[in-house]
Amino acid sequence: MKKYFPAGADGTVWIVTSSLVAMALLLLALAGGITSMPSAAVIALYIAAGVIGLILLIGWLAKPTRYEIRDESVSIVRSWPFRRITIRRSEIKEVRHVRLESVMPASAAVAWVFGYAGLFQTKDLGAFLLFATSPRDVVLIRTNQSYVISPANPKRFTQDLSGKR
Repeated sequence: MKKYFPAGADGTVWIVTSSLVAMALLLLALAGGITSMPSAAVIALYIAAGVIGLILLIGWLAKPTRYEIRDESVSIVRSWPFRRITIRRSEIKEVRHVRLESVMPASAAVAWVFGYAGLFQTKDLGAFLLFATSPRDVVLIRTNQSYVISPANPKRFTQDLSGKR
């Protein structure tokens, strides 16, 4: 058995991502459109646009694209070169659908463009690894480590993973 669940989308992530794309395009337009600008300023604008482009590329590649339920495991699938995270079902102690009101970065956490990745925390759940494109309507998977993910249909994902119909 293998079931695929796409990663859900979050409005905040798309607003941040769209803003960065607009900023990069604006910097490129300014660099190429103002002919009286000193060459050092043009180079600085191109470098700033390139840095924003790099951030967008890394965010796109690091975001979870889907979650897979298999007979033996659950996987968080991300783009190359980022690795797939696999959790053995035998190690799962708890699975539940939760609604997070707010998440705070704990350490090594990034609110990426296109999603969230890293160590986050809430008052209720404590610290957890978040691999999501939406930090609100999510699934908690507890092993020795807690994972929070955002399948597009978290209730169905929780039912399928726990074997309930």
